[in-house]
Amino acid sequence: MGTRQNKPHKIFHNRASGFFRCTNGTTSVEFALVIGAVLLLIFGIIEFGRAMHTRNAVEALADLAARTALLNPDCELDPDDLLNLQAHGNGLQSDRLTIIAPNAANGYELRIDYEFALTLPLMTTSLTSLKARKGIASLCGS
Repeated sequence: MGTRQNKPHKIFHNRASGFFRCTNGTTSVEFALVIGAVLLLIFGIIEFGRAMHTRNAVEALADLAARTALLNPDCELDPDDLLNLQAHGNGLQSDRLTIIAPNAANGYELRIDYEFALTLPLMTTSLTSLKARKGIASLCGS
């Protein structure tokens, strides 16, 4: 009877295929490589949603402030109106909110600035300013 002889390329092929079939710890390594990007994507989506919600709240507050100014005969906001707007704030923190009231000196332009703080890990010190402007000069008869 003849002995079976292995060809050199078959020996390499058998060893290589065995190497690629061994999956001990592969899932853990793949998880470790992918989890950072997945978490960054998830937190980025959450932050983007928070920023859009805050931007909409600032715009809604600007609309409310413009309507309040138009109800006054001189198209300006009284100090009581400013306090009420800051207290109402649409869920915005009043210490980060700046309302510049419309008057004849600034062309009856209402400006609202809000300092938006990111809550992402390792980025807690960065603030972004969200602004809203409403020009009401055409409605004030100027």
